[in-house]
Amino acid sequence: MKKLNDEQRKLIEDNYSLIWHLHEKYFTKFKDFDTYMDLGRMAICKAALKWDESKGNFGTYFRWVLQMIQQKTVDRIRNLFGALAV
Repeated sequence: MKKLNDEQRKLIEDNYSLIWHLHEKYFTKFKDFDTYMDLGRMAICKAALKWDESKGNFGTYFRWVLQMIQQKTVDRIRNLFGALAV
């Protein structure tokens, strides 16, 4: 895994409240808040690593990354339960 540089760490610190904000606004179907926060922390680090200013607003990019991680997680769970049902 790549390490964050100082600029990326600052970006995460400045935007960390987005995790809570997006949970309240869009992702309330996650009953387990700790699981959501873990996904949010992973997403904000991944977004900070790949984001550049030409991609626009960091909050919008972070939301997109979080949605992609959430969808992959849901797909993996569905595949697991589908495999168990057979």
